[in-house]
Amino acid sequence: MKKPIILITLLLLAFTSSSHANNSNNKDVLVSLNNIERLTFLLLNKREGGEQAQRQYLEAMTTLTSPTDLKHLITMPIVKKLAGEHPAELFALYGWSNAEAANKLRTDAAYKNTLLPLQKQGWTELAYSDVEINSGESYRLSHDKFYTMSELWIKDEHKYQAYFHATQALRDELGAKILFKHSPTEYSSMQKGAAAPTYVLLIEWPNEKNIALYPESEKFKQAYPDLLASVEKFNWYQVALPTNLNY
Repeated sequence: MKKPIILITLLLLAFTSSSHANNSNNKDVLVSLNNIERLTFLLLNKREGGEQAQRQYLEAMTTLTSPTDLKHLITMPIVKKLAGEHPAELFALYGWSNAEAANKLRTDAAYKNTLLPLQKQGWTELAYSDVEINSGESYRLSHDKFYTMSELWIKDEHKYQAYFHATQALRDELGAKILFKHSPTEYSSMQKGAAAPTYVLLIEWPNEKNIALYPESEKFKQAYPDLLASVEKFNWYQVALPTNLNY
């Protein structure tokens, strides 16, 4: 049985170091959500010496998923951790044709009895966030741009919205464009607890300098007390488009 491209891609990335801070390929990447009703965001950190478990896990997945149900959209190497407690090496995005397909996989006895133990043997972190979407959206990612991904656990929505609106003009000034801001409906993590993040965001920046300028600006510092009071925990990563793989 031929392995779906989603698994081959993830397997390749699991054994290669592909962090590229400077994007040299001018080809844009179109992430199309046609015929997709649920997105899964994955954050991965592989375990040293876990290559065999990773391989067994990915091979076993071929028997439990169909390419028509589960589609690999993009995998982005994490260039650096900008803030937060939890390291990660890869940020991956997958699409499901429907929520039932995802639920069927995760309730399957073989998944629970075989794949979940292999996850722990192969990775120190394999966290996923599921969000429901409207099919037909698309994201165009450019190698000329820079990207950050973040997870936020909000404890005070009012203060978070105060921070968010107070820094909107700053993001506009720096050319930061929010590509998506979703609230997960399903979540699982080896390290970060059972509670799902309130928001998962992907932001596009015109250059790397402006990412660094954002938390250093006076407008951000003025709004920072509201952010600090509103967030229980968060992780902020700089991610890049893969330049060593052809999708």
